[in-house]
Amino acid sequence: MNGIEILILSGIFHLFLLFAHGTYIAFAFGISWGTGRRDQPMSNTDLGRRFDRTITNSVESMAAFLPVMVGSLYVSNSGDLMIIAANVYLVSRVVFATVYLANIPYVRTAAWLFGQFAIVVIAVTLLAALASG
Repeated sequence: MNGIEILILSGIFHLFLLFAHGTYIAFAFGISWGTGRRDQPMSNTDLGRRFDRTITNSVESMAAFLPVMVGSLYVSNSGDLMIIAANVYLVSRVVFATVYLANIPYVRTAAWLFGQFAIVVIAVTLLAALASG
């Protein structure tokens, strides 16, 4: 995959998480609560709390990934290392979300670390591209 495709798929995956969370709320608490004013807080379940944390983590991760990825694409930094790191990022986010929702702790941490490392690699390749001219 190229950088644009990875960027698009990362966004689509985040939207999928949001859709899955909304679907879970509709089934767990009823459509009227999900579409209502939500004046009364729901008593969240373990899975609901994991969904909340997964989405929060996804937003935080995308906040770091998007600038370095868009910057890399802007300066035409699409070397092999950047593309590999971007692919690792996308796969690690899918694995992270899956194992977080499934409540598998150690694999979740490893997937998170791989994703963070991938962002650092993309940032380093971006800085190298900027430094070289």
